[in-house]
Amino acid sequence: FFIKKKYTFKLSKKKDKAISLYLIKKYCKSLYKKEKQIFINDLINKTQIIPDEKYSSNYKKLNWTEIKELDDNKLFTLGGHSTFHDTLSKQKEGEMKEDIKTSISLLEKKLNHKIYHYAYPEGLNDDYNDSIKYYLKNSGIKACPSAVSGLNDIKENLFDLKRISVGFWGLPFPYFDPILN
Repeated sequence: FFIKKKYTFKLSKKKDKAISLYLIKKYCKSLYKKEKQIFINDLINKTQIIPDEKYSSNYKKLNWTEIKELDDNKLFTLGGHSTFHDTLSKQKEGEMKEDIKTSISLLEKKLNHKIYHYAYPEGLNDDYNDSIKYYLKNSGIKACPSAVSGLNDIKENLFDLKRISVGFWGLPFPYFDPILN
């Protein structure tokens, strides 16, 4: 319904399947929440394939025991990341606020302490905006890393923190930066 052009994906090789999945995910990330759900439901109806996290280690979730264990480790600081990993800028303002509020309050209740950090789902420049940052600040959040690649200096806004994501976008692990190394 949203796609005006017919697409055919090759699925015979593992690499072809990975490329197809990447393109479908990229398209889904461009949609607003309601549109995305309609598209996914349509895709399920057409393919008769029901998404299931047990088939991909990329989508396995931690249970509350594992989250609490991680939170108890002083080397880690846990923060919010939305309730359903929907891109915040693709939500209506009320939905965005409810998503953030639910994710933070759930963590605070389960972990029994205040949450001060938040990471934007997807986290690129178009995935968050001033309205989202304002709401997070007013919710008691102190810092938000983005997924924008780069280094930060002392003047960086704590709601626009950049990061170096190893293992993504062709960056090797461990990450080697000729300027830093």
